[in-house]
This record gives sequence, structure tokens and C-alpha cells, in this order.
Amino acid sequence: MKGANFVMHAAKGEIFDVDFEKVLSDYKLYRERFSFGGMEYNKAGPTINDNCVGCGMCYKACSFKAIEPDGDKYKVNTNRCDDCGDCQLVCKFDAIDESKEF
Repeated sequence: MKGANFVMHAAKGEIFDVDFEKVLSDYKLYRERFSFGGMEYNKAGPTINDNCVGCGMCYKACSFKAIEPDGDKYKVNTNRCDDCGDCQLVCKFDAIDESKEF
């Protein structure tokens, strides 16, 4: 993980591996959350709720390739999401819930 970052807080951690130029992968970011001792934690990134009509606007807006097709709707790949909020800005159906606190 060349150039990766590692963050720890209250027995919870997060690993970031970035490749903004997409030299080594086809995506800009790999992000993974974890905890010690069985502590619970929330996944990174927003959630697409049942209001999704499958228009694909969020998919097109996401420069991190974190929005993926899920049948006739979409879902967030939490390992690629940077919480930038671009998907929420373009969604006209209030189908994207804000990211939960770590």
C-alpha cells in the first residue's frame, strides 16, 4: 500500500489507499473500516434508500466509481466512497442518506 494512510480512534480504525491518477487500479480510493474487541462501527459512505428510481444520475456524478448498479437501482461500494457528497447533490429523489458517523 504505497502512500496509504492509517487512522485510529477509540478502538476503531480506517485504512485509506489512494491512487488519484489511477495508475495501479481503475479507481481512486480503497477505504476499509475496522474495529478491535468487537466494537461496532458504521460503514463509510452514504446509503441509497428505497426512494431510488434507478435514473443513474448518482452513478454518473461519482468520480470515485463508488456507485454501482444493483439490479434496476444502485448501491454504494463503501470501500471506494470518499464521502464527497456529489451523489447527494444530483439526486432529485432524496434517495441518498448521509453517511453515518464512524
